[in-house]
Amino acid sequence: MAPRLPPPPQPNEPDASNNARLLETVIDRLQQQNTTLMEQNATLMQQNQAAMQSLESSRANSETTQRQLMEILAATRDGGASLEQMLEEEILDETNLVEVDVKAEP
Repeated sequence: MAPRLPPPPQPNEPDASNNARLLETVIDRLQQQNTTLMEQNATLMQQNQAAMQSLESSRANSETTQRQLMEILAATRDGGASLEQMLEEEILDETNLVEVDVKAEP
């Protein structure tokens, strides 16, 4: 049979109190870190949402430009209005549009 090991030493009161304080300090720091990370996450989510809105706006503008160019191309092939007239009409239409930029707060 294996020899018996002596029982582990009993923690004395000052060590237990010190360990409790250290544990409370660690918990406090982890809570602070968690709060900071949650704030950073919220900011990043707002920035992501703003970027998605900007991307969607750019996509819509790109589709509009493509449609306009296709219309101009089709009209010039068919011998309709002159290219200059169509471009002037498109420029007038664009001046009536309102563009909105969405930016996230830092």
